[in-house]
Amino acid sequence: MRPFFQVLPADDAPSVPLNTQTLTEWEISTDEILIEQLKTNVNLYAQLEALSLLSLRHGLDHDTGLSAMDGTAGRVCDLLEESYQRAGDQHAWYIVRRCAGLLGKYDINLEQAATDILVRQHALTLGRAYSGRATLTCPADSLEILQTIRAYNNNDASEHIIIQELVIYLGMLIKSNPELFIDMHTVRVGHILQLLVARQKRESGCGTLDQAFNEILSLSPYQLSCKVKETLEDYSSTESQLGLAEMLHHEGDCRELTNARFSKSMDPIDRGEIDDWYQWREQQGSVGRENDAFFASIWDILHHCKGLTIGDKLNSKNRLDSENTLSQSTAGEQSFKLHVNHLLNKIQAPVYRQLTVEALKAMASIFRETPSLQIDDTLLTDIIIGHAVRISWLQSHPESKDNYEECVSLAWQDFYRLPPHKVANGILDALIYLLNNNERGTL
Repeated sequence: MRPFFQVLPADDAPSVPLNTQTLTEWEISTDEILIEQLKTNVNLYAQLEALSLLSLRHGLDHDTGLSAMDGTAGRVCDLLEESYQRAGDQHAWYIVRRCAGLLGKYDINLEQAATDILVRQHALTLGRAYSGRATLTCPADSLEILQTIRAYNNNDASEHIIIQELVIYLGMLIKSNPELFIDMHTVRVGHILQLLVARQKRESGCGTLDQAFNEILSLSPYQLSCKVKETLEDYSSTESQLGLAEMLHHEGDCRELTNARFSKSMDPIDRGEIDDWYQWREQQGSVGRENDAFFASIWDILHHCKGLTIGDKLNSKNRLDSENTLSQSTAGEQSFKLHVNHLLNKIQAPVYRQLTVEALKAMASIFRETPSLQIDDTLLTDIIIGHAVRISWLQSHPESKDNYEECVSLAWQDFYRLPPHKVANGILDALIYLLNNNERGTL
């Protein structure tokens, strides 16, 4: 029943997660190095990461060159299935969920759970952010639900599987504890996941949101279902915790930031035949060429914070730890440039890649103007840009303050079309908000 049981090495020692530096090294390593890990490394986490990277590069049907006792070629999916079985035997839930996501598995109860929510007159949003296209208002089959989850969440298999799991627990809770859903006209699963992560960060005392998300992935199904119930029981309090989880703690005076503004002179003059800033960003993001000054500016940012996450805020592989990075490389070092470039290239949408580059440049300029400002947290580009979009939209559409969630899509479209100096000012406004809110929260 398990033809590849003898292929992957194993021993009785407990498996341990890999550190961020090792994960990053493997991400930019050759296939040969990953295959060697599969041949020799008994750590289930190491085997999972190697298979995950091979899957991303070549697909599930890729032949790893390893074979079963009868000579059957070991594809990535075959070895992932074996890892899935081993992790299940050991109740290693993080690995179980990651393997299940990569293999495209789903629970047969998914369709019924979604229906249980919908028939009780609640819409169901399956995306990380609210979107009409990611919202179900009538029952759908499992395939349609899965396609929506994959289309409207980040391209991360573990996030896809946890969203499915949350739908199932929410379906159970709406039957057993319907009072938890009073006044919740739309059940936003992605938002509930963010509340869970924020709650976990506070309860466990872990430093970053990605670490909290990894802890969520490591919970047993029973523990996770209990966390979902606790979160809904304490919904309003957890909402405020989500905001607090994004706040930045700092040393030094940040009041002078309110007087600093970026001027129109920073906008590129020659855009060729492109009139629209969205198209300009799409073109710039597709080319993706950054100069040495840009990488030096990233280096400068790391001197002012605990770390920097470029791209998906819940993915530990996207985090540059300041202490490790600054001690092990230099600003002009090729390995540092390759690492930063690798993180940017993982952002699939060219227009968002360019927006991230602009956000990083703006942050570097802000730190140059306020050298005494030290932030005792990891800066997350996703969160900073998200707040910049919201603040920019509400400045020009104050009437949307109470229903911003319904305008999110329009707000992003509008932000993408702003000239660079207005985007930079949006990033500045977002930083001021995150820093000042922290100050208000401590009074």
